[in-house]
Amino acid sequence: MELIFDAGTVVEDTDFAALPNGEYPCIVKESEFKENKAGTGKYLNLRLDIIDGQYKGRVIFDRLNLQNKNEIAVEIAKKQLAGLCRAAGKIKIKDSSELHNIPVTVRLTFKKGTNGYDDSNDVKKYLPFASATQSTAETTTPFAANSESSDGMPWS
Repeated sequence: MELIFDAGTVVEDTDFAALPNGEYPCIVKESEFKENKAGTGKYLNLRLDIIDGQYKGRVIFDRLNLQNKNEIAVEIAKKQLAGLCRAAGKIKIKDSSELHNIPVTVRLTFKKGTNGYDDSNDVKKYLPFASATQSTAETTTPFAANSESSDGMPWS
């Protein structure tokens, strides 16, 4: 059987390598409260999409252990969630979906892989979008607060 294939018609896979340390403009695209593998707690799984700069379109995940036997993990998760809420301008929320599609800045750190795991990123802090300084070596076009695309999302 003859195979005819044109690689030019297929979009190349995105590189999923860990990002450099820095601050990245993001939105929470999805969130879901999930049970942990051990069945002893729950975490809020956040999908964050980078909305501008060299890494626009890349996806980052953050897990917030909001119900866990480890009280320190819960305290850290609550502080992270509070930081995200403040960065998004939402002090009281009833559902994590209230944080969706609001531009915020995420401070990431690079974490070298060990024991067979790949390199990864850790979300260290959520900041208001206006403080985005993208500390990586790239230069980006500043976000124009009044510009809007056809889908109503000014960062698209």
